[in-house]
Amino acid sequence: MDDATTGSGRSRATWAVLAGLMVALGACGESHEGDEDAGRGDAGPDAEICPPIAPPTCVDEACCVTEAPAEAVPGCRFVCPEGYVEEPICEPGPGCGDFAGPCERHDECALAITDCCGPCGSPTLDAYDAILTSRADAHRDAVCPDPGGTVCPACAVMPNPELGATCDDASRCAGFDVGAMELSACEVDADCRLRVTQCCECGGDTDPFALIAIRTDAEGDYAGLVCDDLACPECEPAYPDTVRAACGADGHCEVVPADGG
Repeated sequence: MDDATTGSGRSRATWAVLAGLMVALGACGESHEGDEDAGRGDAGPDAEICPPIAPPTCVDEACCVTEAPAEAVPGCRFVCPEGYVEEPICEPGPGCGDFAGPCERHDECALAITDCCGPCGSPTLDAYDAILTSRADAHRDAVCPDPGGTVCPACAVMPNPELGATCDDASRCAGFDVGAMELSACEVDADCRLRVTQCCECGGDTDPFALIAIRTDAEGDYAGLVCDDLACPECEPAYPDTVRAACGADGHCEVVPADGG
């Protein structure tokens, strides 16, 4: 094959490539009105040029708490995703803001901090709300609407196993503090015993920092706070020998080191 033939072949190949590019570029400029991807990446002469527009804040239409990003659509506008509306027009439904009920079982309830950060040191009951576990996310959004803009103190939080949540007789979640209840009232050390916080002692968490102390005859009262319709296995819990139950100066049972307290 001579140079002329080779050059001619190269020219034809070059024009074929250029023609393909022109077709592709022409397709980019075509209108896609009505297509699912309308307005996306259209760089043709008729491409929509929108002025700077701030997207609205979209919140869940049920309780106006949980936020979701708005979606850009053709026509230089934004829309909220399904199940969300723009915040200024949202009206909370019945029961919104009520995170405590109704409940039917004790295990539907839990304690949740009342702000973004929670308490420092050993927490007390007033640092928590008793809420339905199913509404934990909504409660968090309500008490901490701007977690990214909140600076929490650098402090240690100590566990307090005496605090818990139960479903009360009014079918609402309620917090309790074992150390302040009648079921832990005592006069002498012999009135008290160690207990796990879970309903079933067999298999419960016996870590020394996870234990509580109740009056020896108050098992039924404590079970009424934490036990649902549950058949517990029959076994004796192995409580650690590093702690013991004692009657504190305030007249309530408490967990203290075995070698003192």
